Amino acid sequence: MSNQKMSWKHAQNVAWRKVEDEVVILDLETSVYYSLNSTASRIWELLGEGMAEDDIVEKVSDEYNQSEKVVKKDMTGLIQKMKKEKLLVPQKH
Repeated sequence: MSNQKMSWKHAQNVAWRKVEDEVVILDLETSVYYSLNSTASRIWELLGEGMAEDDIVEKVSDEYNQSEKVVKKDMTGLIQKMKKEKLLVPQKH
């Protein structure tokens, strides 16, 4: 599967809440909290909706008036960290 069309979903062991423009994530298995800034929070929300990576880059780039290159880099870093922490899992199509 092409990475550009890859989509994700939040893991079952995750509880999260949006507080103002940030997201707070709780791993229910480890009781570890994570806090995301505004842009990362938006990416997290869209990942949870199952949106494809390339669509997220385009949408967030437009919403935050950022270059797609910057958004792609930020999103890739976020996905890698969330996968490592087992907070994101691949979406089955």
